[in-house]
Amino acid sequence: MKSWQELKKFGLTPCASAAVNETWTALRLKFITEVKPSGMRNDHIKTNEFGGYIDPVNKTVKLPEDLKILLESQPKALDYFNQLAYSHRKEYVLWLLSAKQEKTRTNRLEKTLEMLLNNKKNPSYK
Repeated sequence: MKSWQELKKFGLTPCASAAVNETWTALRLKFITEVKPSGMRNDHIKTNEFGGYIDPVNKTVKLPEDLKILLESQPKALDYFNQLAYSHRKEYVLWLLSAKQEKTRTNRLEKTLEMLLNNKKNPSYK
């Protein structure tokens, strides 16, 4: 195989990867027809419900009202959030907005505050 584009000839696309060691990475492949877009890519954000909060062209992030109220009550967390790179601010907001249940969203709000107070740049950081 000369390039990743050759996978498309067979209708395949990588959907996940895991490092085996320092040299090798294992890829999980799926048929292109089985892969559901997450809607979180910049080209998707422009036209979906996340577009009201994230502007990939100007690289700006608008806080959802509940997160805005929470962070305004904790100036240290708000200051840290505002210092983050666009990509990290985007990740926090997408993480919150992608919650399907209100309970999940509430939990993510609490975790967002905790992570920002502990200077975590991204919600996926442990």
